[in-house]
Formats: sequence, structure tokens, C-alpha cells
Amino acid sequence: MRNESQSKVIEDNPIGNGLDAFRASFNSICEGASISSTPEVLEQLEQEDVQDLASSLLSALQILSTTRLLPSKAG
Repeated sequence: MRNESQSKVIEDNPIGNGLDAFRASFNSICEGASISSTPEVLEQLEQEDVQDLASSLLSALQILSTTRLLPSKAG
């Protein structure tokens, strides 16, 4: 039953374009480093760029209503 309720929350609150700012930041950083924008390139980025991306992703996730509505697995 819990999985059905979580699925309903996700269905009712789609991500839509909620990660567009993160995606744009990732693409911009990769373009500036002259590397392709695929997840595999993270290890090629400078530490500061990776930290900026992590911060951008966390901010984007905090704004999404789905992440506020779903319970944490930790409790």
C-alpha cells in the first residue's frame, strides 16, 4: 500500500521542468571545461564545479513539491 501511495504522490506532482536550472548549470560548466555533458565527466571537473553542481541539485530538489511530500526512508 505504501508504494501505491508514493506512486500517487509522484504521479500527482511530476518533476516537469523542475531540474532545468540544474541541467543548465551542468551544461554550462561542461561547456566551459570543453567536455561533453554526460554524468561520466563528473570526475573530470574541478572540485569547486562539482560542489556548485551539488548545491544547485540540492536547491532544485528542495523546491520540488514531490520531495517534500514523500517520506524519508530514514524515518
